[in-house]
Amino acid sequence: MSKKKSKNKNQKKKVFTPVVEDEKVTKSNRKPSEPMTKKEKIFFSILGGIGFLLIIMIVLININWGGEKATIRKEYDCLTSNDHVFVYTTLDKLTTMIKNGEEFYLYIGSNNPKIFLDETSRPSNILKVEQFVYDLNSIAKDIGINTIYYLDYSTLHANGLLLLDLYGKLDEKAEDMVNLQPYVVYFKIPTNGSSTISKAVEKSFYLDFAIDYQENWFNLLTDFFKFSFEHNVLIDN
Repeated sequence: MSKKKSKNKNQKKKVFTPVVEDEKVTKSNRKPSEPMTKKEKIFFSILGGIGFLLIIMIVLININWGGEKATIRKEYDCLTSNDHVFVYTTLDKLTTMIKNGEEFYLYIGSNNPKIFLDETSRPSNILKVEQFVYDLNSIAKDIGINTIYYLDYSTLHANGLLLLDLYGKLDEKAEDMVNLQPYVVYFKIPTNGSSTISKAVEKSFYLDFAIDYQENWFNLLTDFFKFSFEHNVLIDN
């Protein structure tokens, strides 16, 4: 028994050493990293500079220069500068303004081709919207109105019926708002009554664009503002 134990004691312990297939890495065949040549340094410097410039260009392109005024200008070809009266708004903001009894103008429309399903009349409808926006902006600036809130029709529900409550429970004529024509509405607290919230006291879609105005937006909008003045409209200073 003593001999067997001494034999086991003297045996060396076997250790498993993994071998990488087709490759034996030793100190003798491991090459130190070689320094880059002058040409390689120049090449990688140029490559890095080009990459940096590309990143800067992408950032500059995506910056919204001029804010929302510039964004609206890009939507409409008729607006040639950021010096226009339109300001983005939402249904939530409008609801708050109405509840607070604020006095303001609201333009609802869009020149997005997708909302005009009839491809034949689509170009003429877009031109009508462009002319409407051009005349509305020009007249408003001439009479001293600096802000008209803008609600993009293409962002609303397809049938537009959610706007009916916004206009203060209008009569059946309100259904004409769904015809995708651009329009402007004047909100204020009515002088004849005890209401503390704003109402749509003047609406451009009540004026007959096709018959009475022979499809002349300038004349229609001139009368719209004339009628809104009868409600003691607030002119910005």
